Parts: sequence; structure tokens; C-alpha cells
Amino acid sequence: MHETGAPKPAESQAKFAELMRKVAEVAGAATFEELVKEVYGVPLSASDNSAPSLEWSYLNWLAKK
Repeated sequence: MHETGAPKPAESQAKFAELMRKVAEVAGAATFEELVKEVYGVPLSASDNSAPSLEWSYLNWLAKK
């Protein structure tokens, strides 16, 4: 997420930093999954790759390596 969570590396780093700030600030008011969706605009996980999610983005990235 730090390097490939958004199309450009700088965007990825900014979104990851925002997520970490929100996690530190929330203190249990929201789940991690809710914070991920708020920051990245997609859910953390999905049951298959027909819907966008960070999990499937990572798996697609990993398959290319």
C-alpha cells in the first residue's frame, strides 16, 4: 500500500500516510476496513476480482513481479 496503493508512488505514499494518521487518531471509532475504504476509495478486500479492492490490486501487482 505504501508504494503501489495508487497509480503514482507519491500518491501511494500520501494515501498510506493519511491512513496511518487516521488509524492513530480514531482509537476504535471505525474499523481498519472502513478507514481503508475512506482513504483509498475501494474496500480492503473483495470475494473475487470482479470488484476493485486493494487486495486484488496487490495480487495483480504481485502476479506481474
